[in-house]
Amino acid sequence: MRPVSSAITPRALTVSLGGNGKVYDGTLAYDGASFVLGNVVAGDNLSVSGSAAFLREHATEELVHMHKLFDYVCETGAQATLETVKAPPANYESLGDVFKKTYEHELQITAAINQLVAAALAEQDFSTFQFLQWYVSEQHEEERLFKSILDKIDVIGLDGKGIYFLDKEIRKLAGQTTV
Repeated sequence: MRPVSSAITPRALTVSLGGNGKVYDGTLAYDGASFVLGNVVAGDNLSVSGSAAFLREHATEELVHMHKLFDYVCETGAQATLETVKAPPANYESLGDVFKKTYEHELQITAAINQLVAAALAEQDFSTFQFLQWYVSEQHEEERLFKSILDKIDVIGLDGKGIYFLDKEIRKLAGQTTV
């Protein structure tokens, strides 16, 4: 039997799409966590504390995901860098708008992760491919979660007492995510 040998050529690994996206995702979720509905009842503000608790928790989870990615990059001997993070929107039209924008952003993150997976396969970097499978699965869960919230908004609505009941339903989701 002949010995098998091969040369491994290190390649640069760029993670700015996934890494920065996850930070933005966390800041987008955290920004929504402080969401207060203005002028719901003639000049009053209505706090949506259940949604705020859920989004605060979700933002923390997203930062853990970013750290996991950065740790992996460092473990491979590459240098993980964080570029300037674009600020999330400062204003939202409604509570539904917060969740719609978050869902749309999750779709962008999924596309970025799919690009990383494709690059890992093209480079035959099977270790990175295997590592990224966790993110593929996680993104499926993220999309499902935020789509389910949007579905609840469609069913319950944001008018009158709907916001109260919706906020109660979203509060139930806090504590159910895994970091």
